[in-house]
Amino acid sequence: FEDNSKVVMNSTSSNALKLSGRIYSDLEINSELLINEIIINDCFIRKLQVNPSATFTVNSLNNSSMVPSINIKGDLVILGNLVFPESTLKKLNIKFNGSEPQNISGNGPSNFNSSIDNIFISNDLNINRDLFVRCNVIHNNGVIACTEHTFTVNGNYISPFAVPIGIIIQSQRFSNGNSHDGIQLTSEEGLAD
Repeated sequence: FEDNSKVVMNSTSSNALKLSGRIYSDLEINSELLINEIIINDCFIRKLQVNPSATFTVNSLNNSSMVPSINIKGDLVILGNLVFPESTLKKLNIKFNGSEPQNISGNGPSNFNSSIDNIFISNDLNINRDLFVRCNVIHNNGVIACTEHTFTVNGNYISPFAVPIGIIIQSQRFSNGNSHDGIQLTSEEGLAD
């Protein structure tokens, strides 16, 4: 789809929307939409918005060794439910890799669970809501700002930078040449090293 176009999903049919290999400018979800798809190629979305009373569940059925990505190039607005279900297989990456600062906002529930292998952050990212993820976060470029909210990572947090204020790392490891194990590694503890 061309820049400045918008795809509005009002259908509940899982066949109404495909992600594998697709490019969307703005994608707006207005219904309960469950995607059960063999995602084998990267998907690119400029802005993803899940509206109130909507649920967008993405279940990648890919069983190959290649892990595709959903590339979010703009804002992620979660006013309804955004769900990446629990899974024993790591089947999907999420990448925040836009060319302008990106925002994660909204007050709807979000479930970034174990079906996600990694969340890659390679751009300036403003987190304007509390966010909890059960997967690895790799921060390789850009500034993460979440000073009024918390970004809790229950997984590995890998970055060449000190842990930004507002990030809490639970039960896993922060790695930037040093490693820390344990519960509740906060930015203040990460900055001390």
